[in-house]
Amino acid sequence: MQSKQHSQQLSDVVSKAPTRKLPLELVVLDRENPRIQFLVDNELAKGTKQEEISQAKLRLGLRVKTKSSYESLRESIETKGLLEPIWVFEENGKYIVIEGNTRKIVFDELADKYPDKPEWKKIEARILPPDTSEEVIAFIRLEFHLGGKLRWDPYERARYLYNLQQKGYTISRLAREARSSETEIKNDIKAFEIMRDHFLAKYGDELDNPVSKYSYFVELVGKKKVRNLEITGAFTIEEYAKWVAEDRIPRAIDVRDLPEIFSHDEVAKTFKDKGYQIAMDLLTTIKPNATSPLFRDIEKVIDQLENLRNSEINQIREEEPAKKKSLQALIKVANSVVG
Repeated sequence: MQSKQHSQQLSDVVSKAPTRKLPLELVVLDRENPRIQFLVDNELAKGTKQEEISQAKLRLGLRVKTKSSYESLRESIETKGLLEPIWVFEENGKYIVIEGNTRKIVFDELADKYPDKPEWKKIEARILPPDTSEEVIAFIRLEFHLGGKLRWDPYERARYLYNLQQKGYTISRLAREARSSETEIKNDIKAFEIMRDHFLAKYGDELDNPVSKYSYFVELVGKKKVRNLEITGAFTIEEYAKWVAEDRIPRAIDVRDLPEIFSHDEVAKTFKDKGYQIAMDLLTTIKPNATSPLFRDIEKVIDQLENLRNSEINQIREEEPAKKKSLQALIKVANSVVG
C-alpha cells in the first residue's frame, strides 16, 4: 500500500510540472547526477567542497561518460531540435537538471557555435513544483536514471542507492523503487562499500577506468562460497583488491572459480604466484571435473550409477535391454578413450 501511495505521489508531482523555455544561463548541471559521482568523489577526496565543483568539470565528466552516444545525440538535436524536454527543479534562482544533463551540454555547445541563432539560447524544460520535497526529487532522479536512455553503470547505481540509504531510506523501500530484490540491493551497497574502502582508495588514481571493476566486488559479495573464503581467512579483502587491480583474475565471472582454486593448496599457491590461467591449468590436471563440463557430467553419471539400488540393477540386467545396451556402449567408448 505504501509503495502504491508513493508511486501516486511521484505521479502527481510529475503531472503538475509545467513546460517552459528557460534561458541557458539559468540552467545548471546536477552535482547529484549518478552518472558522474566517481568524478565528484575524486574532487571531494582532493578537498574540493561539493558546491565548489565547477560546471566545467561536470560538463567534462559527462562528455567522457557519454562519449559513445554524445556525438549522435548532438547531431540529432542540431538537425531535428530537442525532441523531449529536460526536467529541472528550482533552487536559489537557478534550475538544476535532474534529467537531461547531456542535452543541456549539447545546447551550450550549439549556442556557442551559433551565437546569432535564438533557438539555442533557451531550452525547453519540465519544472517540478517549488514545494517538491528533497525526498521526492531523490526518487524521481532514481526513476529517471533507471529508465533513462543511457545505460546506468552498476557502480553509479550502487553508489546512489548507498547515498539514499545513508539518508535514512530502508532497504525494502529502495528495493521497491529500484524494482530489485532486497538481497540485490544489500549486495550492491555492500559491494560499493568494499570497493570504495579497499580498492578505489588505493588503486583509483592508478587505473584508467577503475569503476569498471565494480562487478568483481558484486561477485565477491553475492557468491556465498567466494565470500566464505574471505570470511574464513583464505584471503583478505586487501589481497582481493590487489588481484583485481593487477588483472590477476581476467573476468569478473572467473571469480566464481576461486572456491575450486582454494580447495587445493598447491593450486591456491600457484594462483597467488603465477595467476589465474596457470592455476586453472594445474587444477584441470588434478580435478578435471572442476573445469570441464564433460567431466562434470561424467562425475554425475558415475555417482548415479554407484547409487543404483540392487532392484534397479537387476531390472536393467533382466528386463530393460535398451538401458543395458546403452551402458555397454558407454563402457566401449570409455575403453576406447583410455586405451
